Amino acid sequence: MDSASSRPATAKCSKVWDHFERENNNKVKCKLCFTHLSFSGGSTGTMLNHLKHKHKSIHCEETKVQTKINANKAPVLSKDRWNSCTQKLALLCAVDLRPLSICEGPGFRAFCGELNPSYTVPSKQTVTNHLKKIFATEKELLINDVLNHCTSIAMTSDLWTSQATEAYITVTGHYLDSNWTLHNVDLTTREVTDRHTRENLANELRSITSEFHIPLNKITALITDNASNMTLCCNNLGWLSVKCFAHTLQLCI
Repeated sequence: MDSASSRPATAKCSKVWDHFERENNNKVKCKLCFTHLSFSGGSTGTMLNHLKHKHKSIHCEETKVQTKINANKAPVLSKDRWNSCTQKLALLCAVDLRPLSICEGPGFRAFCGELNPSYTVPSKQTVTNHLKKIFATEKELLINDVLNHCTSIAMTSDLWTSQATEAYITVTGHYLDSNWTLHNVDLTTREVTDRHTRENLANELRSITSEFHIPLNKITALITDNASNMTLCCNNLGWLSVKCFAHTLQLCI
């Protein structure tokens, strides 16, 4: 039996085994002086002491398995680095439209652990908090851009119902900046609990434009479907109502 095959799996990382070989479960033999020593519990302490006292010319230091594992373990992430990684995780959920529950999935956590064992995947609530911060920053940038770099803005609005029969309104904005670059931005998606009358819808749109500090004199038109309440809503607001061509074509088909 050679020395490599005779080493127990728990002690392979110790250099002591360069000078000993395993004879059975309880005995090892020194390759230098053929002395038999007891071996139990996976400890190489007896062999290390033998080398220190009987073979002083041999410089062999104990290297325990746990020490090796700790040496190979990635360093602990700094707080700033952890926050940066978590922010990217929040962006992944936002940009790729992934559910926040992705961070609780065992497969996703295993994937992150393989990429960086030092990164602790946060909870869903922590990712939510980061998303709120990102939203606040992007919202402020958008408000400044609309106020300072565009002379007019058109909006698109649509009412829809979720599978849980909850009603929502989504509003997007479309404008050209000072460089004539077209921007299409999602302003909001919010639940509508009141009846979808023209007055209630007009109040919702006033609230949204006020929240984003969009001057009413900059709004050139509101693109909607062919629902009569949306047309009447535009009349209440004094905005030009433009029917969605795609929706009109669908009705024709």
